[in-house]
Amino acid sequence: MKNELEPLMTLRQASVLLFGSAGKIRALRTEIDKGNLIPRRIANTLYVSEQDLREMCERCREAPKKQDFNLDKNEPGTSAKDATKALLNAYKSVVSD
Repeated sequence: MKNELEPLMTLRQASVLLFGSAGKIRALRTEIDKGNLIPRRIANTLYVSEQDLREMCERCREAPKKQDFNLDKNEPGTSAKDATKALLNAYKSVVSD
């Protein structure tokens, strides 16, 4: 049974791999602070592996938002404008009586 180590990269290298630019190191540090990216500190330098980056991407994936209401444009009564009209009509009927 071999004990193979996964290749490690610095945050700068990981930033280039993930974002195509070394300017996004702060984004990786933010994910470390959030607990989404778990680095290794060796000789006071942070290292991550490709597997660490894959796991971070999974942790950061957002679930689709559940829509609680219908926004069908063809259905009357779904907009704020329709709600305001209904309220005005109700007010007018009370006032005119």
